Amino acid sequence: MRLSPSPKALPFLLCCSGAIAQCVAPPGWSAVTASTEAVAVVIPDGSGGLFAGGSFASLGGTPAARVAHWNGSTWSALGSGISGGPFPSVTGLVRAANGDLVVVGTFTTAGGVSANHVARWNGTTWSALGSGIGGFGANRVAELPNGEIVVLGNFTSAGGVPASNLARWNGSTWAPLGSGVVAPGGMLVRSDGTLVVGGSFTGVSGFVASWNGSAWSAVGNLGAMVPNAFAELPNGELLAGGYQTVQRWNGSTWSVVGSLSGGNLTTAYDLARHPDGSALVVGSFQTVTAGVGVAVRGVARFEPVTATWSDLGSSTALQPLGNAGLVGRVHALADGRVLLCQAPPLASGTTASVLAIDPGCPPSSTAYGTGCSGSGGPNTLTATSLPWLGTAMTATCTGLPANAIAIGLWGLAPLNLPLGTVFGQAQPGCTVLTFPELLSPVLPVAGAASFALALPTTPAWAGDVIRLQVLSLEIGPDAQSTSNGIEFVLGRL
Repeated sequence: MRLSPSPKALPFLLCCSGAIAQCVAPPGWSAVTASTEAVAVVIPDGSGGLFAGGSFASLGGTPAARVAHWNGSTWSALGSGISGGPFPSVTGLVRAANGDLVVVGTFTTAGGVSANHVARWNGTTWSALGSGIGGFGANRVAELPNGEIVVLGNFTSAGGVPASNLARWNGSTWAPLGSGVVAPGGMLVRSDGTLVVGGSFTGVSGFVASWNGSAWSAVGNLGAMVPNAFAELPNGELLAGGYQTVQRWNGSTWSVVGSLSGGNLTTAYDLARHPDGSALVVGSFQTVTAGVGVAVRGVARFEPVTATWSDLGSSTALQPLGNAGLVGRVHALADGRVLLCQAPPLASGTTASVLAIDPGCPPSSTAYGTGCSGSGGPNTLTATSLPWLGTAMTATCTGLPANAIAIGLWGLAPLNLPLGTVFGQAQPGCTVLTFPELLSPVLPVAGAASFALALPTTPAWAGDVIRLQVLSLEIGPDAQSTSNGIEFVLGRL
């Protein structure tokens, strides 16, 4: 059982206690590295660096054929890279659950090994996925929860088996996904493992369909737009971006939440969900309108709670994306940084095709003080999410007795008060570490209790500090104990 304080409690906690925000305006975009090569896609490597793919022969002055790794300071090649075909390029990347990198694009060899449009890098060597894709190539790749690799592009077969632009690799063989898709757009693996694809489907109308493992079903009716990309919102709703519009699926209907204008072709090319719950949209446009027009110049941020749009950092300095047929991609990292692949012309004042923006106020959670033990052992409180405005900050306390009530003590001011001065049956060495201004009681399950406090989107609260500690009240022996504390610093992009 978990009881969360009402979202209305937070304004009281902050405003009535005189909390002061500590953050400055968010910084502008900066170059990841000085390079003007054509980068089509970037993804994190899981260790603070990133992988990049494109049509380049070198990156940042380092020879690297179509795919490269950035460790935070230098670029390096992945073996002899990707080559073959009239216009070799890498347009899609995914890091598999086992850490391998899977790349797709228009190429015929990887590391000197025959690999038609799809290949795998295990950190040391390249390998093919069967006989690969037969056709013009692929541009999107994803991994399903069961480990299968799904490839989307412009092809008619996979592994010698007929497949219309969409196929899956189970580790040994290729197979189509039903009758596939015509005029494919984007695809997304949702949090529940469902695959969503944009395009035209045989027997399915509406230009968006989901795959349940054996058959396609329509996801509403999007009208005449084939979406180039999707993003899943925190509540499970979808955003789809394409020609001139961004639309939202609420589970039963699609509705336009943003109309795009300006730029070359006026199209949203890619979407990404940020850890703060917002969605980022990039493409070839200069304005997004939802009642009121907002100048965004190819990069926009959508806040789903308020259904409003905003510029991202100094994105008004960015030139519109999508020129020369190149596609902009966006990726939001777990720490809140945003990576952008920008097509020429490059951003004003930069010489890079990979740009980054850091959160203007990064969130953090820091443990402080020490807990003490009850009959269940040491009470240990651990943060389970970062406190982004617009989401919820969460923590779990373990080591709680089964016959206890756990009370979350939320407050602003630190405290150093022996618990014995408040409760006569306090365990030795227990200390109250925060002045409690909100209380949230929870019944532990298997010695653990989870706590959450909903955060609004109010930018002025970025940088504020909220503290949490857990008080354990044992029923029966009438003993009390406490956990360590967690200091949350509220963050925003």
